[in-house]
Amino acid sequence: MLNDMIRKMPSRFYGQWKPDTAADLLVKLAAVLAVLFLLAGYLALPTLPVFGHDEVHYYTDFFFKLPEDGRWLNHLLFDFSRSVPLPIWSLLYLALSWLLHYRIARSCAFDPAYCVIMASTILLVFPFVEMSLWPATTLPALGVVLLASVLQKRGVAHPLIYLGAGLVIFGTMQTYYFLLPLLFLPQFLEQAQPVRWRLLLSHMLWWVAGSVAGALFMSLLLWPMTGHFGPQPADWRNTQAVHDWASLVNNTYFVASNFIQLLENLLRLGGVTWGFILIVAMLALLRLRELLKLWHLHLLLAAMLLSFFAFSLPLAPTIDLRSLVAMATAIILFIALLPGRSATGRVVGALLLLKLAAGYSASSKEFLELHETETAWYTEKLRILIPGNPMAYTAIALHGTMDPERFEAFIFNDPSRMHPLLVSLGTRKYLDCRIEDRCEGVGTGQTLAEIPFAKGRLTFSVDAANVGIIRYSD
Repeated sequence: MLNDMIRKMPSRFYGQWKPDTAADLLVKLAAVLAVLFLLAGYLALPTLPVFGHDEVHYYTDFFFKLPEDGRWLNHLLFDFSRSVPLPIWSLLYLALSWLLHYRIARSCAFDPAYCVIMASTILLVFPFVEMSLWPATTLPALGVVLLASVLQKRGVAHPLIYLGAGLVIFGTMQTYYFLLPLLFLPQFLEQAQPVRWRLLLSHMLWWVAGSVAGALFMSLLLWPMTGHFGPQPADWRNTQAVHDWASLVNNTYFVASNFIQLLENLLRLGGVTWGFILIVAMLALLRLRELLKLWHLHLLLAAMLLSFFAFSLPLAPTIDLRSLVAMATAIILFIALLPGRSATGRVVGALLLLKLAAGYSASSKEFLELHETETAWYTEKLRILIPGNPMAYTAIALHGTMDPERFEAFIFNDPSRMHPLLVSLGTRKYLDCRIEDRCEGVGTGQTLAEIPFAKGRLTFSVDAANVGIIRYSD
């Protein structure tokens, strides 16, 4: 009965999957190792002293972010998001992200062990690891994609899914919208040759339409809420709006350069070598005839690879690796699909994915442990400096900047990064006096404590209003 079910799976391109004891055992062993790599890579996440610098838990009012990024759904869910501790959000982020990609792999009729390897490897790729520092902010978008996967499974037409999901996801982490085509991979595996171009064209058009609808809907909502039609990107994004032919050419060159650089960084973080690339290229040549039969599937993956960069073209903002979840997923899916469904193909695919999982696990572990070490070092210094419990003071105010060349300056001179450090200590109210009009009425006070810090010193004093004042000086 099992063999009959397997033979009915989509197999025009990849060949019929036939059970092979040795191959099954090797793939299952690889699945166990992939899960172990996943656990090792994220081990530090739930116990981090501080998460992402502008996560919702570090603010009592998040309205100031709404005009910048247009995340109206996160704004509406602000109080609820803050009510759930960040460690719980981080575990939910991992569980739901893994579930989403496991469902996508299973929809392509892979066996469970191979799906475990695929889901674990995708979740270890660096954009997902970096995004894990903002679990409460990311969960609404992830939840919408999961809901869309359920609706797709129940037969809801893809135009409705693209439009509906676009309207909602563009009110939260917009980068997750570019994962939606993955929900329809089974259609691409099963389509007959004459209608493949129609399927691809239909998905491309509705995918773009959903993003346009989402951006317009978000812009309309911002108008009465903030007084602006559309978001007003923060200065740090360094946007360059297209206004003529020359600026379009400049933005295209900028985005293309970013694509090459970020793709190189993404592969390097996974430990990808020229030897690995050569093996993938040889596999592609050996299976070129089969690859060409599903040209529309690979064009879809290529579109996902480029989607966030194409979306960034009008403004050409600073692009971070954490925004490239669609690119990361497309790369892993291509490698997983490349060797085929034969016993040998599944073993080769499992080994390729396991190599990536091992590389990304090491870089993920290093990234999260470095974040933990840095934030713990700063919070410990502040804890030593501040006499008693920080909650005992009406507010904590910060003065002073240091030489930007000093290692500590990257965090200390950045108000947005110092904010969560002070809040995580239990500060009732944080005042960064380096920002204009933040510290009116704050006095000088009498110095109560002093410690050496970054070739200078930190002093702590308290004014008449019981405001604790931290001051850095060389």
